[in-house]
Amino acid sequence: IYIYIYVCVCVCVVSGNEVRKRATAAGVGISYNSLPPEAQADKKFLGCCTMKHFLVRNGTPEWYVRSISDEILSVRPEGLKRKVDYNGKRRVVLRQKIQKNLDDGFRLSRSALVLSAFIHSHSACFDGHRVLEIGSGSQGLGGLAASNYARQVVFTDQLDNKLMRYLELNAEQNADAPIVLEFIDWHFNRTFLETSFNIVIASDIDTTELSATYAAKTILHHLKPGGLVILVSIPGSGLNIMRKTLTEFCDIRPASTQTVHLRSVLDPNNALNPKYSPDIPRGEITTRHEITVMRRRR
Repeated sequence: IYIYIYVCVCVCVVSGNEVRKRATAAGVGISYNSLPPEAQADKKFLGCCTMKHFLVRNGTPEWYVRSISDEILSVRPEGLKRKVDYNGKRRVVLRQKIQKNLDDGFRLSRSALVLSAFIHSHSACFDGHRVLEIGSGSQGLGGLAASNYARQVVFTDQLDNKLMRYLELNAEQNADAPIVLEFIDWHFNRTFLETSFNIVIASDIDTTELSATYAAKTILHHLKPGGLVILVSIPGSGLNIMRKTLTEFCDIRPASTQTVHLRSVLDPNNALNPKYSPDIPRGEITTRHEITVMRRRR
């Protein structure tokens, strides 16, 4: 009986340490001194911290959404729950997997935050249309924003049962329009849908030159003539390749490209001490994103 009690105590201690590690990864009530390895991707991209995002633009019209609050609501071993609030006007509650690797599909993409803010600020463009999101990830922030205004939103990503399960939970809980979830592998056109859309949106799907080429062809397959493509990405060679491929079929107007800086302030209410995060000086990080809007002519 003593051996049994000893084993039970050891199990409880190990479980408690694991929960504390995961809570540390999410930045909830615990210092950032010793983030576990599985949290490094989230820490690098501020995917698991309580923060405030500010959208800074040069020479562009004022957006309806100028700031985004990102708050961790709860942390459990199986994942966390976070609230993303757009100026107090619109909000979504997301379930997110704790990072165990650098898989972008489970990360809260910073470009997706910019895309969702853009959609809320240009809602009239989406009224009554069918919208397709390419590469939704496990949160589908762009598609969720579009669901406030569109007639229907179709979320897609490459085959990953766990990722699609998180996407399904987040879409069902937050979407305001009829939704559909589909599997699309950009490299195999046999998985393409047999329907086309008025608007196709995407963020951070050009991580490599090869994926950018296939993603552009996927967009063209699903876009109606006269339809809009809205891309948000960090500038790079992948984005340039996507634009080059798309311009064979789409018009790009000079005014349709905007540069936005997303400035994120870690722990704006000083509930935690940002100095514990050594790679985020003064508790802030700023990233540059390009928004490209194109219309298909044929």
